[in-house]
Amino acid sequence: MLASLALQRRSMPHSRSSTSFNRPPDRSDEDALFPDHQIAAMEPDPVAAGASSSPARLALHLIYSSSFFPAGFLLCEKKQVTQLAWCASSPQMTWRLVEWDFFLNLIAPVASRVPYMTAIGNHERDYVESGSVYVTPDLGGECGVAYESYFCMPAISKDKPWYSIEQGSVHFVVMSTEHKWSEMSEQYKWMNQDLSSVNRSRTPWIIFIGHRPMYSSHVGIPVNVDLTFVASVEPLLLKHQVDLVFFGHVHNYERTCVVYKNRCKGKPKKDASGIDTYDNNKYTAPVHATVRAGGFSLDKFPRIVLNKWSLSRVSEFGYARVHATRGDMLVQFVSSSTMEVLDQFRIVKPDPARRLWNKPV
Repeated sequence: MLASLALQRRSMPHSRSSTSFNRPPDRSDEDALFPDHQIAAMEPDPVAAGASSSPARLALHLIYSSSFFPAGFLLCEKKQVTQLAWCASSPQMTWRLVEWDFFLNLIAPVASRVPYMTAIGNHERDYVESGSVYVTPDLGGECGVAYESYFCMPAISKDKPWYSIEQGSVHFVVMSTEHKWSEMSEQYKWMNQDLSSVNRSRTPWIIFIGHRPMYSSHVGIPVNVDLTFVASVEPLLLKHQVDLVFFGHVHNYERTCVVYKNRCKGKPKKDASGIDTYDNNKYTAPVHATVRAGGFSLDKFPRIVLNKWSLSRVSEFGYARVHATRGDMLVQFVSSSTMEVLDQFRIVKPDPARRLWNKPV
């Protein structure tokens, strides 16, 4: 069952209006949206400093953290997005069900038109004795119960929120960075098996999605990048020739070169339109993009960034828009307020029929 169907029923229990639900056509070249967002938790932040715990403050948080949805609704209305609406991170509500009610009604105009898929993050899972890899109070005590109840993803079983789907020419792999991902874990074995089974003649692209990033230029406490996580999972991306990786967690947008183990394995070249273009005719490593600029306060980048793998950095609210054909993938980071494209890049590759896939590099 589509997550959008469950969301609509739950968030609008007394509504008598009818709603039509769309599903993507098979093997199409339709657009996909990656609106990474979270509703802000009811805790002090720079925007709401000095505000009391009141309806006005809650409204301020909702407005502040819902920058994607007006833009997403317009795109859905114009039928410019008929395939997939995705969030690379899930709503951040701690334990207050009233915030869930607000949020579910907020996303209904989008989630009722396209499949609305999610990837679990620290604010949906992490808490003391929750079984999370990271023992933090980020969730506020829910331990994933509300998230798993509202967002029914095609996972293999309860409390195993990793899954894969195919849409058009893309195979999507969604992991949980909050559940065990070491080489002996169930999730790691599943990722390896799923990536091994991809038919690249049918779905030439692989997009890998999780919450905590492997690369980030933002300097924060606690540290944003877990090197143990990177050491365990990054080799899988290279082994199975993943094309593009989307992460969230850090509240900004950042794009890398073709990168592996902190080293650039290749840089894009400008095409005739001036767009950075990565040539995957000879695969070397994936491109990483952190897209976590849809809500809550933004994380600013340091004035001087020494990471050679970091090619583009934006600290503005926005979302990623993806258009993939069988040989060309265009990714654009779009401002939620102005609809201006703030960064864009392409990945190109040959006809899958002429290439041997699934061979380790």
